[in-house]
Amino acid sequence: MCLYNQAKGPQVEPPLSHTGFIMLSIIMAIFTGPAIILNATVIIVSLMYKQLRQPLNYALVNLTWAQR
Repeated sequence: MCLYNQAKGPQVEPPLSHTGFIMLSIIMAIFTGPAIILNATVIIVSLMYKQLRQPLNYALVNLTWAQR
């Protein structure tokens, strides 16, 4: 449903209710927390062990850094 307000222009209903936005933020937090921990682990382990410093592993570290 699209409402129209003369002073502000068209008013559009939000795609989710307040409860929907809360649930979405909880789901995003559930995925984001472990992702940060695992990405940090990849970076730390790659820095600690010299035998892991190979071109493919540099690409993995680059990907984990880009996701932060």
